[in-house]
Amino acid sequence: MVRPQRPQILGILLAVLCVAGALSLAGVGSAGATESPEDNINVTVTTSEDSVWVNETVDVTVTIESTGDQRYDVNEITLVDEDGETVAEKESFGVTVNGGEEETFRLRDVKIDEPGAIDLRAVASVEYRLKQSDITVVESVTVTATDPEPVVDLTAERAVGGSERTLSLGVGNPHNGSLNRVSASLRAPDGTDVRLVDSTGTEASIAPSETRDIEFVARGGSTGTQEFVLSMAFETPDGEYWEVTRSVTAEFLEPAGLRAPVVDLAEKRVVGGSERTLSLSVGNPNNVSLSRVDASLSTPGEADFTLADAGDTVTEIDPSETRTIEFTAQGAQQERKNSPSRSGSNSQMETTVK
Repeated sequence: MVRPQRPQILGILLAVLCVAGALSLAGVGSAGATESPEDNINVTVTTSEDSVWVNETVDVTVTIESTGDQRYDVNEITLVDEDGETVAEKESFGVTVNGGEEETFRLRDVKIDEPGAIDLRAVASVEYRLKQSDITVVESVTVTATDPEPVVDLTAERAVGGSERTLSLGVGNPHNGSLNRVSASLRAPDGTDVRLVDSTGTEASIAPSETRDIEFVARGGSTGTQEFVLSMAFETPDGEYWEVTRSVTAEFLEPAGLRAPVVDLAEKRVVGGSERTLSLSVGNPNNVSLSRVDASLSTPGEADFTLADAGDTVTEIDPSETRTIEFTAQGAQQERKNSPSRSGSNSQMETTVK
């Protein structure tokens, strides 16, 4: 048998060890090449409230964690909205997140000034391995904001026979709970020709999805769009009390003329004499009151009776109301007599509104 020489065996073993070492180093190098600084950093974002009213604030908490052995130096945390506008920022020089640890940063009183679902993005700027690599990590959180104000709509009724009209403010509740202690006041801007006679109104409660009307009375105002300043106070379903001021407009239509009163003259017979009472009913068909309604009666030239009192005045007749004015006739025959009513020199009765 021929035995191999010792130097040959040693050479073979050395070659095998070299190949194994090279393969091992290649494997380590490959693993290191696939690992990036971002792989071992974790950023989370939370808010103190996930549902707020418009113009309320929230506190945003940003947590940065090193999930491996790496150390990260935190330089700055910026909070931006959906449009990329900065809403808050925090400089954090000197804060280091060591391997396996985490640091928490708070951005306080971040104002939410738009309704809807708002996406807030936290942009964390950190340095890795003694400033050898800069890293930017972005994480977001959503906050839903709701406008607390009721839905309002101001309309104006057409003025009838004058400049006075009713303004109706529709107040709608868009929330899931009731609006309580609702009060509203209306003011005409300086320099306008509108005067508010009744400028305030209240509603104790408005149910969800319900609309209630608060009415005001205005005088004057030219035809066209009129602007008013509306001040409102109300309590939202969560018990929070609000005071808001906003501008509202109403369209003033051309005033309509008054319709003539509806009149009817009736006779009341007096037993045992020639004196009797004539009853004149005066009805108001308008949607505004009639003031100082003057009425008088005159007899035809051939009449065989006289009027003891031929005129009278009613101070006010409300809309859809009928008032009675009485006259006394003397010396009339038994059959019914017709007597024209008038105001001034006209043969028919006229009403005068002052």
